[in-house]
Amino acid sequence: MDCLRQDNEGHRWIKANSGDYIHVTSNARHAWRKMSGSDEIVLILTIKKMGQFFVEIGRSTDNNSLPTPTQHDLVHFVAVSKRYGYWNASYEENEMVGIHMSF
Repeated sequence: MDCLRQDNEGHRWIKANSGDYIHVTSNARHAWRKMSGSDEIVLILTIKKMGQFFVEIGRSTDNNSLPTPTQHDLVHFVAVSKRYGYWNASYEENEMVGIHMSF
């Protein structure tokens, strides 16, 4: 699992290994990505509001493959994010840091 961090020098991906702790401060713009197909367990400690957000955007899978989000999934994600007041990067901002998605 990788975490995107923004600092005075720009954006950089930080590789999180087993046992690592990454603290994301309140309202900090950040991103997560999973580059491998291996199983990973991530423990996220957050506020109740963010937990409810995850419940609303989450979806089940019926196998062990990485699910590809559908257009409907992405539109739903953006709508729920806006309702909660959460920021999402623009297409150009995503491309700048190597996240390739559009909706």
